[in-house]
Amino acid sequence: MDPIAGVAIFALLFACLYLAAWIMTMLLMTKVAEEKGYGHIKGQLWFIGLFALIFTVPLIVAALPDKTGRTAASKPAASSPTSDLPAL
Repeated sequence: MDPIAGVAIFALLFACLYLAAWIMTMLLMTKVAEEKGYGHIKGQLWFIGLFALIFTVPLIVAALPDKTGRTAASKPAASSPTSDLPAL
């Protein structure tokens, strides 16, 4: 096999894998943005992701504040600070 053909096959394989990773990243990030309450900016995220590096959109989505108003799913606060302590 010609060495140039081997490099071309490797480059094509790498490009296909990068494209697949980019698409999966964009789908995940648009879903996360929608869950945060920013479903209306999907097109803008795809546009930015098309021309920017693959890690730019995740940084943007991570910086978006949560507009859905979800609260922590933890147990309610105790009535006194010592009520969580074990009895002696």
